[in-house]
Amino acid sequence: MSEHFKTITPVQANELLLRWDSGAQPKEDFGRFLVAESSGTYTAIDNTAGKCEIEKFKTRFEAVKYLCGVEVIL
Repeated sequence: MSEHFKTITPVQANELLLRWDSGAQPKEDFGRFLVAESSGTYTAIDNTAGKCEIEKFKTRFEAVKYLCGVEVIL
């Protein structure tokens, strides 16, 4: 696992979002997560503050930069 984020599956991401929506988040749900989608895109989830901020990216590189706090300039 990276010190900045954890890679999880789409199923795990869905479970995390369902727990967040219900307000039942264990401590393991806090952090940053990277999801490789079946469409070839990537989803970055920042739940460090319990707000479950979600961003979609076309490339893994862009998603990792986001999760590591590197500003993406387009």
